[in-house]
Amino acid sequence: MQRGGLLAAGVLFVILVPRLMGPATYGRFALVSSLSTMFVMCSTLGFTEVAGRFLGALARKPESRELHRLMGGLLTVRLVGGVVVAAAFLLVTTRWLPELDTPALAAVAAAVLVRAVSHLLFAFFLGLNQAARWGAGELLSRGLLLVLVVPGFTLGGFRGACVSLLVAELATLGVALWWTRSMLSLRWLRVDAGHLAPYLRVGLVFFGGNLLSIAFQASGESLVRVFSRDYAEVSYFGIANGIHLSAAAAVQQLSLAFAAVLTTLREQKAHAALEEGLRSLVSWMAAASMAAVFGVLLLGPDVIPHAVGRSFEPVVSTLVPMTLALLPMSLASVASVVALTHDRPSVLLVGAGIRLAVFWSLGPPLVIHSGSRGACLAVLLASGLQAAYMGWKTRAVMRWALGAWSVSVVVGALFLPLVWLRSSLLVDAALYVAFLVGFLGLLLLTRVLTLGQLAGTWRAIGRSGRGRPAAPGDS
Repeated sequence: MQRGGLLAAGVLFVILVPRLMGPATYGRFALVSSLSTMFVMCSTLGFTEVAGRFLGALARKPESRELHRLMGGLLTVRLVGGVVVAAAFLLVTTRWLPELDTPALAAVAAAVLVRAVSHLLFAFFLGLNQAARWGAGELLSRGLLLVLVVPGFTLGGFRGACVSLLVAELATLGVALWWTRSMLSLRWLRVDAGHLAPYLRVGLVFFGGNLLSIAFQASGESLVRVFSRDYAEVSYFGIANGIHLSAAAAVQQLSLAFAAVLTTLREQKAHAALEEGLRSLVSWMAAASMAAVFGVLLLGPDVIPHAVGRSFEPVVSTLVPMTLALLPMSLASVASVVALTHDRPSVLLVGAGIRLAVFWSLGPPLVIHSGSRGACLAVLLASGLQAAYMGWKTRAVMRWALGAWSVSVVVGALFLPLVWLRSSLLVDAALYVAFLVGFLGLLLLTRVLTLGQLAGTWRAIGRSGRGRPAAPGDS
């Protein structure tokens, strides 16, 4: 439900904000926002994976103070890292983008620091098997920005929009602090190098993969700006990338939400249950991704120009490869959870490196040739090669999941002739409904999907988040 809310917030943002700002101004805002995300992720140091891997086991030892000691140490390191990356963001943007308003960039730099802290606080809930609270952080941030950026831009232009970003992150941090108030204490805010070293070594390996991933996700706007030198092209890519990343966040976070459960299955040597769980997860995410692809193919040309405005009509063509990229991402995201739960961070690192290398190699010539459309095609190609590598490296555990994903893609491809029947909006909507009925029907008939899988997944989610760790003073 939260991932659906995140996707809805992303779509509403794309409908409202670009039309209000116009291509050139929205291009500037999209560029600054993507850079802020990149700098925030530079401060993570793999702590989300550390939380997901270790906090659950520590929370099952209520007599130990190790849980709160680790959380306090991680938070201290993150505060220092947040200050450093915020200062680096302000330095880089004021030097590289001197045409942009400096107070606006300072507001975004402050937002980088705030988000770096709140990101870790919400990550604690992932390790404590409270995935709903973990996922709420991103939803709060996106939702509040959607509410605040329209009046902010109306009152203060580009600077007002950037201040709105800061206010949204401050409000999100306030919620995070309230929810974690029983877990934190000032006496634990210190760095014990000897104690943190084993956790930092694990985190830094995953951090390498995360850094490569965020460089891929957040560098597209910068690449389009450098090689097209046109903020309008940046805005076309930014809209498509914003929708893509909203859906990608849903895919990735839903996969990662099961990390604690899958780790438990592995520890219990319940291999059959583990493989079936992975197959179910991949099957439903592949089906949802294919539904998004055909939604853009059949309804996009009718809906998108009306939704974002005729000045953004090129977004119709940029969204096609970006939604297609969700198909390999649905496979790669589950493979990344396998790498996490099976202590194989090198798979994540190399997979992310392949994706980034392909994107940065193919992106510049494609952008020079086709502008924002070229950048979107580079995203698709890079995501496909990453998924191929990660699927191959995890095939021993993912063999059922790989088969289900392949069948989903093949079944979806059977409906491509419907695209040639496009006509009016009413006809196109009827074609999309026909696709959904036929596609899901075939997946149910082939047993790729079952209603029992959905019920089991819902029960698994419902069982999480019912415990609370001991307060710092309880031990």
